[in-house]
Amino acid sequence: MDAQFAVTPLWVTALSFGCAVVLGFSGHRASLCGVAAVAEIVDARRAHMLASFGKAILWALLISLLLGLIMPAGGMAPRRWPISVPAVLGGVAFGIGAALNNGCSVSTLTRLADGRAGYLFTFLGLASGLFLHSFLYRLGAVPALAMPGGGLSLSRPVALAALAFLALFAARELIRLWLGRAGKAAPRHPVQARHWVLAMAALAIGSSNAFLNHFEGTWSYTTEIGALLSPGARDYMAESFRPSLFIGVFAGMVASSLQSRKFHLALPGGRVIARHYLGGTLMGLGVAFIPGGNDALLFEYIPGLSPHALPAFAGMIGGIYVVLIMKKHSFHNRFLHTS
Repeated sequence: MDAQFAVTPLWVTALSFGCAVVLGFSGHRASLCGVAAVAEIVDARRAHMLASFGKAILWALLISLLLGLIMPAGGMAPRRWPISVPAVLGGVAFGIGAALNNGCSVSTLTRLADGRAGYLFTFLGLASGLFLHSFLYRLGAVPALAMPGGGLSLSRPVALAALAFLALFAARELIRLWLGRAGKAAPRHPVQARHWVLAMAALAIGSSNAFLNHFEGTWSYTTEIGALLSPGARDYMAESFRPSLFIGVFAGMVASSLQSRKFHLALPGGRVIARHYLGGTLMGLGVAFIPGGNDALLFEYIPGLSPHALPAFAGMIGGIYVVLIMKKHSFHNRFLHTS
C-alpha cells in the first residue's frame, strides 16, 4: 500500500495523544520556559532550568535509541538543516519576541491555560509574523532556506557507546529522584504536587517527546502552525497539521492548571496587548526562519543532531538575554516592565 494512504493504527493514535497530554501536563507543572531560564541566569547567576532542558534532551535521546532498537520508526525520520545565517537570525528574532512576550512557545500555552487572556494576542502576533514572512517571501525579499536532508545514521559502535552513556545518566537521575535529592523533598503524591521538581519534569517531557517523534515524525505546534500559515515556509516545515496533538498538549496544561488551582481569568490592558502582539510577531518571524520555535529546537532538532539547531538556539538565548538586560537597566520604561 502506498505510504500516503497508510492508516495509522488506533493504538498509535491513542499513545500519541496520551504522550501529548503528558507533555502538556508536565510542562505546566514545572513552569518550564526559555525566558525564565535566561532570567534565572541574569538574576540568580544559576542555570538550573537551562540544565533541565539539557536533561530532557538526554532523556529524549535515550528513549529514541531504545525505541529504534525495539521497533522500526512509525513516523518520518528527523530532518536536518545546514548551519545558516537565516536560522541564527531567526533564533535571535524569536528570542527577542519571547522576552517581550514574557514567555516562549511552551509557556505561552501554559499561561493561556492558567486564564491569562493576554496571551491570545501572542497567537495573533505569531500569525502576523508568519504572514509577513510569506509576503516577503513572495516578493523575493527573504531567501528560501536550504531544503533539509534526511535523518542521521549512527554506526552501531557509536550508537552503543551513546546508549551506555545515556543509561548511566538515566540510572543516576532515577536514583536521585527516588531518594528525593533532585530538588525539594518530594511529596507523598509527587504527580499531584503543585510544582514538579525539574528533574521529574525533564524525564516526563523528554520521554513523551521521544515517543511522539518516533511514531509521528518531527512534531511541534510551532512548526505545524508555521506550515499552516506561511506558504513560504510550508515546503520545509511540517507536511501536515495534526490538531489532535495540539489539543492533547493544551488539554494536559488545562488539566494541570485546574487540578493545581492555578486557573484565574486575567484580562489584559492595552500595553500588555501591545507587548504580546509585538512579541508574537517577532516569534512568528523566528518560527519561519529557524524553522520552528524553541519547542522544535529543544525536542526535535537538537536531539536529531541537526547542524542548525545549536546555533539557532544560541541566537534565541542571546535575543532573550539582550531584552532582559535592557529591562533590568531600564527602570522607567513602562512598556518593557508591563507583564
